[in-house]
Amino acid sequence: MTLNKQKTAGFTMVELMVVIGLIGLLTLFALPAFQSAGQAGNMRSAVFQLNSALSLARQTAITSRQRVLVLFPDDDGSLYSGQNSQHVEKAFRSYALYGMRDGYLTEWRMLPQGLVFDPYEGITGRQNIFLVGNGMYLTDNVPFPDNQGNDHSLFAVTFRSEGRPTPGGPTIYISEGTTDVDPSAGRVDELYVRAELPFRAISINHVTGQSRIREFLVEDRL
Repeated sequence: MTLNKQKTAGFTMVELMVVIGLIGLLTLFALPAFQSAGQAGNMRSAVFQLNSALSLARQTAITSRQRVLVLFPDDDGSLYSGQNSQHVEKAFRSYALYGMRDGYLTEWRMLPQGLVFDPYEGITGRQNIFLVGNGMYLTDNVPFPDNQGNDHSLFAVTFRSEGRPTPGGPTIYISEGTTDVDPSAGRVDELYVRAELPFRAISINHVTGQSRIREFLVEDRL
């Protein structure tokens, strides 16, 4: 019996290197698009979750007949003094529900990495929750960061027992950005907001207390 030997076609080392190089280039060009899509997904998810938390706070205020607050820690150094220094990561990136009768109703929820609550933004007629000028959204003293913590004054959306916000209806702005924190000192060294990108907001109706998600373009920024 005679065996016929057949030649097997294959890639040379040079051809393999060219293919690998092309794949690398394609990945390099595609990566920013994937990252952008991922961050957009994070933004949508964060806004949806916060909107759900605001609706829950309003409904809980009505059903439990107590004032319910959605707390938003800022960079006030008094919040993070002493043993609270490790909680400085919560500044401009977290929120929790608090009942004036029942205490904390939820754990703290953090925004995804790369997103922050923007204390600088403010569309005409829509007051930023972090309105520092007159402190209109600063709460009564509440314990921080849990029911055993010392009392502090925090920014908050406050719902009365009939579901209406007091005072007025604030807006919470979310932008892409980062916080540079020093947990050893309990200090926020820098808050960076990417002002060249669009942003989202949730506005609270000052009469009904219902929340609405809004999208804004770069040109809408102050």
